[in-house]
Amino acid sequence: MTRLGLVLADADGALHVIASTSERATAVEERQLATRQGPCFDSYRSATTVEAVDLSESPERWADFAQFAQEPGFEAAFATPMTLRGQHPGCWILS
Repeated sequence: MTRLGLVLADADGALHVIASTSERATAVEERQLATRQGPCFDSYRSATTVEAVDLSESPERWADFAQFAQEPGFEAAFATPMTLRGQHPGCWILS
């Protein structure tokens, strides 16, 4: 099953989950933002696409996020920044 989450930054740069396709996706995104680790967080900060083909082999810097995401069955993640007039107001994440 593919899940989608939309994360946007407020005026102060704090990220918030705006929409998702499931409660599980929302929980995983919220955890990512709370721990400040994971593909969407990295994608937003670097303004680049970030992918984790296998969360069980994710970078050490994502250890907490990867473990939490795998519990409800997330196996991979693909995050890409949104671009609007040269700015990056947030990111999309598929998992």
